[in-house]
Amino acid sequence: MRAPDATRSANFAAGMGFALVTAVGWGLNWPVPKYLLTELPLLSTLKQGTIDAFALSSPTSDVAVRTWRRVHAVQFPAAPQ
Repeated sequence: MRAPDATRSANFAAGMGFALVTAVGWGLNWPVPKYLLTELPLLSTLKQGTIDAFALSSPTSDVAVRTWRRVHAVQFPAAPQ
């Protein structure tokens, strides 16, 4: 069963509006990442981001454990010292 034409045109208009807002926001924001990409050393930035991602995703990371407990309300045994 298809939606009535009024509903379909309203959904299309809303979708195009969201796409327009996204495109304008991305366009206005682009100079900042472009500047940062030209000013920051790429390899050291990637290396630091990778190290941070692994540190936060480590099961022994306090941040990861606290977040997991809060989101999933799971009780974990204490980590060995």
